[in-house]
Amino acid sequence: FNLGHASQRGSTYGDRSGIMGDSIYLDEGEETLRCYNAAKNWQLGWFEENSINLDLVSNDWEGRLVGPANFQASNDANKNVLLKIAESYYVQFNYAAGVNSGSQEFINRVTVVKQIDDGDYSWIQAALREKEAYTIDIFDYGSITVEVVEINTNNFNDAYADVRVYNGNRAKCIETCCSEVNCGDDSSISTDKNSYTPGDEIKVSFTNNSPKVYDWIWIIDGADVDQFGQITKDWYNGALWLFTCGSDNCEGTPNSGELSFDSSNLESGVYVAYYLWIDRHNVEVASSPFTVVGDGNTISPTEAPVPQFDLAMETSKVSYSDNENIDISFTNPLPTNYDWVGIYSAEETVQKYAIISDNWQLSKFACGTQDCEDDVDEGVVTFPSANLDAGIYRAYLLFGDAYSVLTRSEEFTVGTVSSLPSYLPSSLPSSLPSSLPSSLPSS
Repeated sequence: FNLGHASQRGSTYGDRSGIMGDSIYLDEGEETLRCYNAAKNWQLGWFEENSINLDLVSNDWEGRLVGPANFQASNDANKNVLLKIAESYYVQFNYAAGVNSGSQEFINRVTVVKQIDDGDYSWIQAALREKEAYTIDIFDYGSITVEVVEINTNNFNDAYADVRVYNGNRAKCIETCCSEVNCGDDSSISTDKNSYTPGDEIKVSFTNNSPKVYDWIWIIDGADVDQFGQITKDWYNGALWLFTCGSDNCEGTPNSGELSFDSSNLESGVYVAYYLWIDRHNVEVASSPFTVVGDGNTISPTEAPVPQFDLAMETSKVSYSDNENIDISFTNPLPTNYDWVGIYSAEETVQKYAIISDNWQLSKFACGTQDCEDDVDEGVVTFPSANLDAGIYRAYLLFGDAYSVLTRSEEFTVGTVSSLPSYLPSSLPSSLPSSLPSSLPSS
């Protein structure tokens, strides 16, 4: 089929929402039931009559997505399955039921995937819940936002996600969804109190319309949840957890329940109870923070801010001699294993869909060499100016071993050039402003 891997930051098989991610070492059972992600489905053309190419979104679009799993069962006359945006971004509703009930990640979320060409690796960009949004930055063109208005999974035939796509920026998390993790979901989780002393029983109540075998509850402190809804902290011996069916070895799939946890071994601190999918670290919902307080101390429940930083690139100087290092620093919130830095002549232009030519002068992968394969969210790449002719240049950060521009630096010069970079004044003022004295006092 000429399908590339389904990738997620740090792993070229890391997108386990569909069949092109990590392999399944089983011949049958629910875990084997996985569809393809949005980019692969578009490439296969299986939902062509219910797919829309929005290109650069000349007009705002609002409509309903159904999942590949319930496409045939859906009674909605206006149903769509796939959206394509700006030539390389693909959107679908990952409804984890029926033939897709074995999806391992981004369950019942609207996913945004980037893939440059047929056969390439795809890279997950966002997994959105109701009321969340993701902004696609199309370099030198502007921004396109995908916003999830509503998700409904109450029954198989009518499950859907209502989505808006429009030009312009919107906060990546609308209203309070980044800090109040239960917003808009069909699922919920809560504790019976907001403060406990060691030895108290912690009662955790939960609901979930689409439970899976091996869903579990984990009470944990100091955990960060990344932009894909995954806990970044490793599980450890002694962790306080239970499967939702009530023990550490059951296989039930309750839609709701109440579990009791012994807090005796918890140190004083701030904790959260997470509902996690299928024996993995993928968060469905999380409780409000609560405290465990001992020895008369008090701790105010607080939520850690979600760290975010934007695409950026800059050079260490605006002008270099013909024999010194050019240090180029960058930040990238969604790196792939094959992002790279290229130095181009300042005369090169970025074309439609943020594509640039292959006429680079110097290049390295973002991890710093010409043969590494690490994903890097911030770093410095160094080039020798001696390998460049005298002239004016820009540095570009490019996506995934392709010519898709993520961001670029301001112009900089190497050696002696006849003109300055375009963003600097070409000459000093010929005279001082009239409001200033024409000369300094003589004494």
